[in-house]
Amino acid sequence: MNIFSLILLAFAFFLIADAILAILFGKPYMVWGLEYTPAVYRDFITRLSTLPHGTVLGIKLAECAVGLVLFWFGLKMQ
Repeated sequence: MNIFSLILLAFAFFLIADAILAILFGKPYMVWGLEYTPAVYRDFITRLSTLPHGTVLGIKLAECAVGLVLFWFGLKMQ
């Protein structure tokens, strides 16, 4: 197993876990810890969390799908 596939698998796992937690816990999870982030990122996430529920859910599902594709690529690279 090469280092690139390990990095890809770790990043994919992070994306999948983040998407699942965001789906389960919703807005409180999305805005948790934003006081420690740069203002641009904080404003972006705050505006993102105010979008309609269906749009936010679609974004979370897309993040999970990207994570699953990256995980699949990471497994194929071994």
